[in-house]
Amino acid sequence: MQPTWAPTTTPSSTPGGFNVTEAYGELNLPLISNMPFVQDLELSLAMRAFKYSTFGSDSTYKVGARYAPVRDLVLRGTYSTAFRAPNIGELFASGLSDSYDFVPTGDPCANGDSVAGNCGTAASNGDTALQFLTKKGANPNLKPETAKIFTLGAIIEPRWVPNLSLTFDYYVIDLTKTVTYQGAGVILQGCYASGIASDCARIHRDADNLIIRIDDALSNAGGSKTAGLDMAARYNLQTGVAGQFTFVVDGTLLQYYRLTQADGTVISGKSNYDLGILPAFKGNAGVIWGMEGFGAGLSGRYIGSFKECESLVCSSDPVGARQVKSYLTADAYVSYNFKSSAGKTGLSVGMQNLLDTQPPPIYTAANYSADPSAYGYAGRFYYARVTQSF
Repeated sequence: MQPTWAPTTTPSSTPGGFNVTEAYGELNLPLISNMPFVQDLELSLAMRAFKYSTFGSDSTYKVGARYAPVRDLVLRGTYSTAFRAPNIGELFASGLSDSYDFVPTGDPCANGDSVAGNCGTAASNGDTALQFLTKKGANPNLKPETAKIFTLGAIIEPRWVPNLSLTFDYYVIDLTKTVTYQGAGVILQGCYASGIASDCARIHRDADNLIIRIDDALSNAGGSKTAGLDMAARYNLQTGVAGQFTFVVDGTLLQYYRLTQADGTVISGKSNYDLGILPAFKGNAGVIWGMEGFGAGLSGRYIGSFKECESLVCSSDPVGARQVKSYLTADAYVSYNFKSSAGKTGLSVGMQNLLDTQPPPIYTAANYSADPSAYGYAGRFYYARVTQSF
């Protein structure tokens, strides 16, 4: 017997899928070795061809080179293209979700300003709303995101400093046709300021010409471009009587991070909380000691400072700007490993967040004045661990 609460009809799911055929090839070519001023020279080539039933055929490729003029120095570089196909959810997810997008300028037609010519009967409607119901959902007509990537780096291992390794890698990543929501503000401006018919069709008004809904399905709109320098250092120090020390340093210098919106507006994320936590510098450092089964380690993590603004977009409107302070936390542990007839046993005790560092408040963040994407929120705590392998 059917329960009284059961629906009288079975809801249908949203069907969707795609087929893909791919071919991939890679070639490494050692060109020259053990010659004056050419210790090693290699060329690498790669290519991928693909065909998707949803958006057709295309290809990507990579060209790379590795050159060591002497044993102590290696220079390397690559240029490549890439893509990301829309996933099943982005293409075929059922239903629409409700959002209430904030548009600081409100309805462009509200006061009969310079865009009134595109507003028709909606001109001077007097709407004072700054948030609008926006329907967001999938789009089966999406195209893939595409990218161009350039890297240039160096590895330095000087013979006069044994066990030292330094690496530097400069990168530029240019992402286009980003799969994203345009946002109510962009759609309103596209219709009434630029006269884009497809944007106008997304805006729905009631009998009084007030906006009741804006349709904002996923689309390939805008892109982003970023560049920076990744650095790493490793040094192993063998002391004999005092054991071995390993020093590790990793860091990233951000040159820029720019997001281009669907209307062409560019938002600069470096050192601003406009696009998340993107400080000019962040890094990790640590030292590990080991001797006859005993071990210890100390590591630290640093995130540089950045600005946040009351206007939410520091790069173009730094109203109420404040500096979010830098963040430094540290962890430590000691351990002992030994072998017995039962196998290999490991004992360790440690302390996380040694300095009991609290994340700096970010008042414009969505998660209760905090951003867990970069910071840890547990205070100082201790742990003990026993491992056994047979």
